[in-house]
Formats: sequence, structure tokens, C-alpha cells
Amino acid sequence: MSALALHAPGIEARDASRWAASFAVILALHVAAGAFVLSRQIAPAESGETLPAVMVDMAPPPAAPTVAPSVSPPSEAAPEAAMPDPVLDAPPD
Repeated sequence: MSALALHAPGIEARDASRWAASFAVILALHVAAGAFVLSRQIAPAESGETLPAVMVDMAPPPAAPTVAPSVSPPSEAAPEAAMPDPVLDAPPD
């Protein structure tokens, strides 16, 4: 039922009072729950009391493997004569 249904001509006064009573009960329950939550405060630690420390020991991250280059990179681009010719497949007959 929507809020517009409350203004319909077929609504009786008894239905409207039932909606108002339901609203009041739900509102009272929400206020009571909020008051209960606010009343339950956690007591702060006393000034002379020390809290236990939490220590987390984590392993160091693994180092990247070092690979010695087997062949030094060429200082200049290789000439085209040194490049092998690509192998082409023969076309089917």
C-alpha cells in the first residue's frame, strides 16, 4: 500500500489509525534500539594500564634471480647480409 492509498476515498478512519499506530510502534522500537546502543559504551583503558602489542613478522620478499647474460648485446644493428633468408613454403600444385 502506498502513501497515495491513504488519501483514497475508500480508506476508513480505522485503517488510518492502524497505520499511525504501526508507525508509532516502529518509531518507538528504533528509538529504544538507538538508546540501547548508545548506552553501551566501552570503558577506556586506565592510564597506568598498558595494552599488549601485536607483532607481525613478515618474511622479506624474494629477490629477483640474477641471470648473467651469455652473449653481450650487439652494439649496432646486424647488417642485412648476416640475416638468414626466410624459408618459404612451396605452393601446392
